[in-house]
Amino acid sequence: MVGDDVWTFQPATYLTVDAYPNPFNSTTNVRYSLSKPGEVSLDIYDLLGRHVVSLFTGRQSQGTHEVMFDASDLASGSYFLRLEADKHSVNRKLILVK
Repeated sequence: MVGDDVWTFQPATYLTVDAYPNPFNSTTNVRYSLSKPGEVSLDIYDLLGRHVVSLFTGRQSQGTHEVMFDASDLASGSYFLRLEADKHSVNRKLILVK
């Protein structure tokens, strides 16, 4: 007989990152969540992988954080948002339309 046990998996570390609005015109809000405190870097890269700007670098607490990305000096196009924390990383594509 098979029991009704339900197994759930929760990773020790999770990262989430998103931007809204996306596509955006000049500015977008970047919201990210950390499962535990630690060193964090939040960076923007162009399609060729070149670093464009750092939005945040430093230690942050567990929870949800938000930062505004002002791209008014950048050309229209696609960019990548990269969040790194605790040896993990998450990437999101951003589309800047002027």
